[in-house]
Amino acid sequence: MCLLAVATVLTGGALAAPVSGAAGPTLVRDIRPNYSSLPANLVAVGNTLFFTAHGAGGRELWKSDGTEAGTIRVKNIRAGSASSNPFYLTDVAGTLFFGATDSNGTGLWTSDGTEPGTDLVGYVSFGPITSFRGKAFFGGVEGELWMSDGTLAGTVPVKDFGDAPIGEMEVVGNRLYIAAGVDGLWVSDGTTDGTNLVDTIPYTPDSAGFHTLTSAGGRLYFLRDKGATDEISPNVTDLWTSDGTASGTARVKNFGNGDDYVQDLVAAQGRLFFTAAGKLWKSSGTATTTQAVASGGGPVVNAGGTVYFLRGDGVWKTNGSTAGTVHVTDATPHENQRCNPHAPCHVVYRDYDPVGVLGQMAFPSETGEGVELWITDASAGGSHLARDIWPGPEGSRPANLMRVGNAIFFTANDSVHGRELWRYAP
Repeated sequence: MCLLAVATVLTGGALAAPVSGAAGPTLVRDIRPNYSSLPANLVAVGNTLFFTAHGAGGRELWKSDGTEAGTIRVKNIRAGSASSNPFYLTDVAGTLFFGATDSNGTGLWTSDGTEPGTDLVGYVSFGPITSFRGKAFFGGVEGELWMSDGTLAGTVPVKDFGDAPIGEMEVVGNRLYIAAGVDGLWVSDGTTDGTNLVDTIPYTPDSAGFHTLTSAGGRLYFLRDKGATDEISPNVTDLWTSDGTASGTARVKNFGNGDDYVQDLVAAQGRLFFTAAGKLWKSSGTATTTQAVASGGGPVVNAGGTVYFLRGDGVWKTNGSTAGTVHVTDATPHENQRCNPHAPCHVVYRDYDPVGVLGQMAFPSETGEGVELWITDASAGGSHLARDIWPGPEGSRPANLMRVGNAIFFTANDSVHGRELWRYAP
């Protein structure tokens, strides 16, 4: 069936037009003519997109305001054609923090988006960066928690966790939660004395640590691996919650036979939505408030308070009630596989994750001939192909979707310019 015919079936009639005011996705800039610049590490800082791309000076730091003229290399950190390979790009109170390698080594950098305002903080080794109370927090290579205000003097250790390397961190209100090692959950106010152990979750051969720290409704939720229970059901996960105390840290619910496969944790409507045992659930942190909403699976997306999720017959939306759970479109997000250093592999949507903007959901779909960008606003006939960027069976394979203000940036290959940066604005 041709793409037009498929789209006609999906929308129940004529091909739905783009949302009013939308011009469809547009190429932002051909950064590396005749080759792919392969933009990656997209992050929003205010209304500016920062990312890395391979240009004439190797892979360096770039920024974009959505226009060709406003898409420029910020700084050639490693002079010449060698790459500085920026990583861990993070918005910290309106300043970009990131790691990069210059001719002297790898260190922590900050940028305000200008060349003179892109500076080396110091040559330190570190893990992923988390913004908390206006400063950058990160794990050191020897199990310490560090913080930085963007100056060398203000880059200091906060707490030494010994041999327990820091995994993930998550901000919940005015507290920073830290997963250290495979069994320690810590909470911090950003000071040494205020960084304390919440609970030790005993490690056993059938309990392989915890991960996927998520803030929802003023509580922390996280997943705990139960290990490989058998050859058919490996990497089973439990849902846990914490209020920052040992007594308030507990498993949320047993979802049936123990093979829960909890995943797709998303905060929306003041509570947590997630998938487990083939269903979409909602929870406020207790077994009694954890209720099945509908059958379905991931991805789960919060688009302006509207929760979208996937079922076998396409995308659905919900307000958390059975009556408020309705079918949106037959178009289904493109699947891939996610593997995480702190999580098992799941069939989800790595690099193809849907995003929400102004109540709409944008998602790559293989509904037509090849993977292209689709849009739904959850209304009747409101789902449509945003643009057939690379006509034919290959498709442009949109990836790295990132919301910046009221627009969505992503990477795609139109078969002419290679994989470059694109933008969609409803």
